[in-house]
Amino acid sequence: MLKSIGCAWPHLELFKLWNLQFKGRADGLLSRNRFIRHQIPRLLAEDIREVRKQFRRFLQTPEGRARLIQRRYLSDFLDNHAGFGEFKPGSVGAAYIEFMRTESLSAHDLTWHAEHNCKQYHDLDEDLQWFIARQRDIYDLLYVLTGYQRNPIGETALLVFMTGQGTSSVIKYLSILRFFNLRKTCKGNTGLIDVYSEAYQNGQRAAHIIGQDILNLLYEPLDEVRQQLNIQAPVDYYDAIEG
Repeated sequence: MLKSIGCAWPHLELFKLWNLQFKGRADGLLSRNRFIRHQIPRLLAEDIREVRKQFRRFLQTPEGRARLIQRRYLSDFLDNHAGFGEFKPGSVGAAYIEFMRTESLSAHDLTWHAEHNCKQYHDLDEDLQWFIARQRDIYDLLYVLTGYQRNPIGETALLVFMTGQGTSSVIKYLSILRFFNLRKTCKGNTGLIDVYSEAYQNGQRAAHIIGQDILNLLYEPLDEVRQQLNIQAPVDYYDAIEG
């Protein structure tokens, strides 16, 4: 059975490795490669430039401007399961709560770890910090919306889907690293290229999820939301994990 590699949030993974290397304790895929470790500072600077571009594009849409005016920090709502009321079976919210409980995940835990490890983002202006927080807070919800699972192939497929949505340099970088690592560890699985080609195309074709009214979507039927946002079923992914 495929085991999760614990990708809680791509930026957090990179920051943890960056912080640990100064203590001589870094390990894992990134830290085993000295060249990659030395690229992290450059990558983080590039990532901030890329996020600024995304934020400007976000504000060019009516949905983006509306979300900024509301300025909701989603982690405050997503962990308050009782405060939502009862979700109907088959709704996005019901699927999200089930996913978070099954995986023992918490939106607030992710926020706490991000705030303590991703300190390089603390000097950014408040609007940009809110935008980065929104990207972080919808990360686990994307598993529910896309149908990917928290196993090595699924975690990487979600990063590739996010790349198709026009995401940050960190996510693009980690998706490439994870793809090549999986090609070494998943020998005999010849469908990986198909899985990630499909994930990238699905991300490109889908509506820009970060701009959606996330809290209202939670009450809608999951199948209808996927259709509304044009999120296609990851057929090649299911074939790969079942094969």
